[in-house]
Amino acid sequence: MLAVHYTEKNFAHADSLYDHDKSKAARYIDSVYDRIPSVSVADKCRYYLFNARLNNIVLRDTVYNSKAIAYTDSIIMLIENTGLTREMAKEYANAFRQKGEYCLFSRKYEEAIRAVSMCKFISQRSGDSCTASDNTSTLALISLQQDKYPAAADYFKEAILLSRSCDNNKEQFYRLQGQLDNLGIAYERSGQLDSAIRYYRMDEQYILNNKHLYYPDTAFPYQALTVVYGNLASALSSKGYLDSAISYLEKCTMIDRDILHSPESVDADKTYTAGFYLQKKEVKKAALDPAAA
Repeated sequence: MLAVHYTEKNFAHADSLYDHDKSKAARYIDSVYDRIPSVSVADKCRYYLFNARLNNIVLRDTVYNSKAIAYTDSIIMLIENTGLTREMAKEYANAFRQKGEYCLFSRKYEEAIRAVSMCKFISQRSGDSCTASDNTSTLALISLQQDKYPAAADYFKEAILLSRSCDNNKEQFYRLQGQLDNLGIAYERSGQLDSAIRYYRMDEQYILNNKHLYYPDTAFPYQALTVVYGNLASALSSKGYLDSAISYLEKCTMIDRDILHSPESVDADKTYTAGFYLQKKEVKKAALDPAAA
């Protein structure tokens, strides 16, 4: 039942076709599937999952997206009907995760919450707190989209606690810096600015102390820093601390100019900073390069 006949080589080739001709990718996978002498549950799951991805190509097209959701439902029903929910826990959880993502893109929030919650339950039952952390972050993002900011904050805090069991690696760096920043956003949108600033600063320190984990991509940690600095500037300015807000934007400008080499971002930083100088009624400084002001 669990034998796998598809190989990673088959799917790698299908992915290469997918980038240029999605229908050709579908025909190729169908041809491989047709040649399998005895179709296993694992084979069917891989087949359905690939077709789910294939049909999720145009997220604004409800027809394609509904097909993608239907394929994930096929995986779920297949695993349940064959009594393999524990033996294939990873595939079972992944099907719910994918369904949750597709429902979220379609703004089917209640379906998304049910699917992601099931993925979280299965992951925790299997002892995979790291995946459960990702699921909890998704629940938090759904709450953010629904303007349920206190609920989002609670979910992000739970996600951070669950992530403590994750390996301290590149994936964990990406996960935790995002969770801390989003927790700050949830608090900022709910008007709890002191809490927002606290978590933004925690994120800043985490990124600075652990940016070496995101190797070999050395740019991303600095991109993440500029996001956090921009959020800090926003929260601090809302409290009336314009000098501190300007200081963080100047850090953004330095990173965008000297490390990321992004002229467009530098221009945006300057415009944002000029606005704060105008709020301070320092018109001459608003006309200067903020990094040199």
